[in-house]
Amino acid sequence: MRKGGRECKFLKMWQKKYGDNKSKLKVQVDIQYLQDASWTPTVPSHPGLTHLFKSSETTDTIIIVEGEEFKVHKCILEANCPILYDMVKNQTKEAAILLPGVDKWTFNIILQFIYGINALELFRDPCEEFLDSNWFDRIYEPEWVEKVKSILCHANKFGIVKLKLWAEALLAYDLMEVDNAAELLMLADAHSCALLKEEAVIFIDFQAKAVVKSDGWSKLKKSSQLLSELFEFIHGSSSQQVGSVTDGYEGMSVISLLKKLDESNQELDGSREALILRCEEVKLAKPASA
Repeated sequence: MRKGGRECKFLKMWQKKYGDNKSKLKVQVDIQYLQDASWTPTVPSHPGLTHLFKSSETTDTIIIVEGEEFKVHKCILEANCPILYDMVKNQTKEAAILLPGVDKWTFNIILQFIYGINALELFRDPCEEFLDSNWFDRIYEPEWVEKVKSILCHANKFGIVKLKLWAEALLAYDLMEVDNAAELLMLADAHSCALLKEEAVIFIDFQAKAVVKSDGWSKLKKSSQLLSELFEFIHGSSSQQVGSVTDGYEGMSVISLLKKLDESNQELDGSREALILRCEEVKLAKPASA
């Protein structure tokens, strides 16, 4: 079961694509209302940067990924991706730098984001042009999960926090299934993805009988730390329990913590513990005691 009304959007998309088809879709829906059901970080749009992304006239360096040249502007990398900028800052306009370890599809998504184009937003809220392609047919294909996981890992590597969070949200709200929930929990733990980790724990709690039969569970159960965290959550002994009556930040969901930090233009990366500490350091308003 999806959280946050994703089934409703799914049915609307089906209707748009297959509106007058004589075949019928029968759906049984269980509705669960959750406070702060979903969240994605605010990403300011920059039309001027979008124009620069599509033009190579003023670029001053080249990055080569899997044999393909990406012409970029150092000043934009310096502003929006300092890690990549450090790699190219001493390169001349004619010189090129090879970037291993990333595929060109993933790098293109990353580069678009650096220039203010959030391709992942099209996935969560498809426009008509995007919908008219093979959106419905490909949305739940396993390779999409792998592609978004790749975006998450490389966004983390290059320090592009908001793209990382968008990838987390996509995996958590749209692509998490019984077969991949355990693996997504391990991915979240390995890359300090607080949002994805919390959503995976909730999902596994809700679908425990099915998840323990998945291939990913055989890997997850080797981690005593993650099993301990799951046990604490399921049995309600953890202060991280969503909806906990614990006072202060300890009783807040990760989504609530991220919202507060995002609204105050604070750093959003890190584990749940790191987010709580950051809220305490900047003295953001605490929730009222239950």
